[in-house]
Amino acid sequence: FKNIIYIYISQFIRLIVGFGVLYFLTENLSLENFGKFSVIKSALSILGILISLGIENVIVRFVAEFEKNKRRGYSYFLMINALKIRILSIGFVWAIIFLNYNLIATKFNLDSFEVVIIPLILLIIRLNSILGVSFLTALLKVYKEKKLQIVYDLSKLAGFYFIAQLDQIIYLIGFWFLLELGALCYLGLIFFNHFKKIKKETSTHIPIEDKSRIFKFAKYQTLAALLFILIDLSADNLMISYFLSNEKVAIYSFGLGLISYLSYLNPSFLMKNHYTSLLTNYYNGSVDKNIMDKINFLFRISVVIMIPFYSVFAINIEEIIDVVFDKKYSTAIDLILLGLIFYFFKELIFSFSPLINLFEKNKLFLRAGILSVFNLIVNLILIPRIGIMGALIGTGLTWILIFGFYLYSFIVFFKSHKFFPFKTLVLSVFLGLAFILLINSIPGLKSNGILTLIFNFSWQLLLIVALFFALNLIRLDDITRLYKLKSSK
Repeated sequence: FKNIIYIYISQFIRLIVGFGVLYFLTENLSLENFGKFSVIKSALSILGILISLGIENVIVRFVAEFEKNKRRGYSYFLMINALKIRILSIGFVWAIIFLNYNLIATKFNLDSFEVVIIPLILLIIRLNSILGVSFLTALLKVYKEKKLQIVYDLSKLAGFYFIAQLDQIIYLIGFWFLLELGALCYLGLIFFNHFKKIKKETSTHIPIEDKSRIFKFAKYQTLAALLFILIDLSADNLMISYFLSNEKVAIYSFGLGLISYLSYLNPSFLMKNHYTSLLTNYYNGSVDKNIMDKINFLFRISVVIMIPFYSVFAINIEEIIDVVFDKKYSTAIDLILLGLIFYFFKELIFSFSPLINLFEKNKLFLRAGILSVFNLIVNLILIPRIGIMGALIGTGLTWILIFGFYLYSFIVFFKSHKFFPFKTLVLSVFLGLAFILLINSIPGLKSNGILTLIFNFSWQLLLIVALFFALNLIRLDDITRLYKLKSSK
């Protein structure tokens, strides 16, 4: 219960902070500098995927199993080796970038120092990824990481408010680095306290059969992650920067960034790692009715939460940009409206992650990664011809392909479609579209200020949620079930 509460509190704060940071950056940075900052973030994301080697998912899956079976020594062995591999892989990336920093700076319109500093930030971020989300999720102690996240996000909001006004990328990067370094110290202390007596308690020698399972799991996770780079929005940003300009990157990052913040409201996104740990603790080797019910619930709750928010967001997007942000980003409206359709499939893909990890269906992850090559091909064809809309079309169609592939594969695996709420999905989409048409047909609803915008967004959201309740798409016990996932064991 404590984990769930902290997940939602921290993600609500992250949603508010995300909008706040986006506002400070778009309000104070020029299009060129905001595009440049987005390119740097994209480079960090792409490099992070390249060096991930499936480590985070391995930790969530196997540390949870080892701790459950009181084999803490195995957890220690796995964590220490994961940290060693991560440090060595980042050192390798750093060497390559250092030898080619002038070429990289020229190709992506960056300063040389901005290129060289990227691996240093990458090191801290990726170590935090292992020690924070992955390790603490596996221990079912997510609340500790979420406490840190709340402090981190509020500090980031305050710092970016002042620093963005200087319109200097180097100061933003420096402050970001200090935040990550502070987080690393906190997480390192938790790690040390958990394992400080480990060698006196139990063996750290993992049996060969478990090593084989871990290696097999990591192998497919790594290969798939390398392929999934091609569908990451960061890859789109780098290709847009290469073919077009950093100003176009700014528009694309702004539009898709706004949509991505809505993911912080999606239970499947918030709880994909936590749900993997919970199901690992519950799973006894057979798929029974209770576990199918849990899986169906995760898909259903994501659908009925996200469609109301997507619908109201689509209705008010023009006013959100005009009132909250800057009209220079109004060219992103068509991109955002089309992006909402595609992004919904990405939201549903999040729900498959716990299933892939739990049942160790790593080949599915790999095969889905192969589908992402489609995005690369479409981007190479469409970005030079129709610009950033081409990038969105390629990425969006690939999300739809991957969703369809996962859905079909698990229908075959379970020999049933009952794990997926088809009826709820169809009714929710229909109701969302009908609601958008209804509200847009009412004259005089345009928001001319922040208070009016908040009022219109709020009553529209309450109204569509009430309609979902009336049609039994959202049920009174859903919140209770969401908070008591583990207790239903």
